[in-house]
Amino acid sequence: MGNLLGLANGDKADQNQSKLLRDKAYTYLKELVDEIRDAGKYLF
Repeated sequence: MGNLLGLANGDKADQNQSKLLRDKAYTYLKELVDEIRDAGKYLF
């Protein structure tokens, strides 16, 4: 059972890394889209 628990905890760390990368990408994309949207208000 200890080996199974170790594998499960290791998988959680990988998922957390994936989630962190996804969240960072979303944040950067949202900031960029918001900046473009704000600039577009003055252009059009």
